[in-house]
Amino acid sequence: MGLQQTRYPERFCDLSLRIYRQKVLLSCYITLKFTLYFSSFFRSLPMQFFDLSRQFKLSDILSPTKTLNELGQQEWFLAKVRVEHDCLSDSEQLEGQVVLQSNENIQLELEWLIQDTGFELQVLFKGVETAAEQETLVMVKGAQLVDDAQQPLSIQALSLWIDGTLLPMLPQIRKEIKARLNLWDYVEYGA
Repeated sequence: MGLQQTRYPERFCDLSLRIYRQKVLLSCYITLKFTLYFSSFFRSLPMQFFDLSRQFKLSDILSPTKTLNELGQQEWFLAKVRVEHDCLSDSEQLEGQVVLQSNENIQLELEWLIQDTGFELQVLFKGVETAAEQETLVMVKGAQLVDDAQQPLSIQALSLWIDGTLLPMLPQIRKEIKARLNLWDYVEYGA
C-alpha cells in the first residue's frame, strides 16, 4: 500500500511535467511564428540609412532639404485661403494668406491682397508681385530650401522662383482664390 501511494504522486508529477513541456514548446512555437511574420513584414518596409560619420541635426532629419529644381518637379495645388479684413475700417484692400501644397506635403504660405481696379478684382501676391513690406512673409513648411551648393536659399531667389516657375504652373490660382471667397461681402458696385 505504501508503494501505491508513492506512485500516484510520481504519475501526477510526470503528467504535470509533460503538460509543462508542451506549454513551453507551444509558447516557443508561437513566439517563433510571431517573430518570423513580423520580421518579413518589417523587411518589406522601405529602409532609410544614415551616414554616421557625419553629425546630424534633428531638424535635418525631420525636414529634408530641397532645391528649387526639386520643388519645380512636384505637383502643387491650393490648400487653404485665409482672409484678414477689418469690417470696421474703411480700407478698400482685402488681404490674406494662401497655402500652396505639393504632392510631397511641402507647404508655401504666401500673403496676397486684392485690389479693385474698377472693372475687376485683381489678386496680387505680396513680396512677389508687389514691393515687399517689413511684415511680408513667405513661410515654407515641410522642407528646408537650399541652393545647388547646399547653402540656405535667399528670399530673393525664392521670390523669383515663385514668380517665374510656381505661379505659371498654377495658371488658375487667382480664380481659385476669388472662388473660395465670397467677394460680394467686401465689394459693392453701383448699378
